[in-house]
Amino acid sequence: MVDLAVEPRRDPRHALRRRVHRPGVPQGAPLADSISYWTFTDVFEEGGGGIGPFHGGFGFVNENGLHKPTFHAMAMLHRLGDRLLAELPDGAITRSSATGDVSAIFYNYPADMGTTGLASRNGYAETRALAEMGPERRVRHRVEGLRPGTELTVEILDWEHGNVAEAWYQMGAPLNITREQTAELRHVADGLHRSTLTVGDDGVLDIDLTLPAWAVASVAPTLARAAACRTPGALRHEEG
Repeated sequence: MVDLAVEPRRDPRHALRRRVHRPGVPQGAPLADSISYWTFTDVFEEGGGGIGPFHGGFGFVNENGLHKPTFHAMAMLHRLGDRLLAELPDGAITRSSATGDVSAIFYNYPADMGTTGLASRNGYAETRALAEMGPERRVRHRVEGLRPGTELTVEILDWEHGNVAEAWYQMGAPLNITREQTAELRHVADGLHRSTLTVGDDGVLDIDLTLPAWAVASVAPTLARAAACRTPGALRHEEG
């Protein structure tokens, strides 16, 4: 079992990219039966409920049931297969040995950060300066040997999509949010940018994404057509 330790201030979208990029997670996947995370919600025995909806708690979900960026990080990692097709500087492309489904995850850890890690902050307002880091990154990859017509869903979380803590901050950072505010924030929290990619008649999937700083993207079979992603032959990957 692998326990993912976490650091203070886990609410912003930067935390999502850190979970995905944490050293050893992709490489150690074949050696682990499961990955644990402390904890699922912000309400637990040691810290209680915390003060306010986004106080830097451990959880994937805050006290109001709102999905934080780390919730989406684990969902994206869960879609990956158990076979590593390509380990990349900007992510990984995988395949399921059970179904043959191909899925991938990509991220942009800003070059402006260099080798510097994310330090703790005393509140969400202090993390907002990280939004100025850059530059954006273009992700281009080609996967061959897929079944023509297979549809895959692309999900991207970035500053404009799924950034629930920022939406709360723009409300004035209220400590007690109303039902109306909760509904609005829930819409933002799960409002990732979604699009589709389709495998061409030649069995080739071309991935071409532009990721802003701190963005994370998932490419996985569309659920309704997941079975159609099974490949009849060998797969080959090319970097763009």
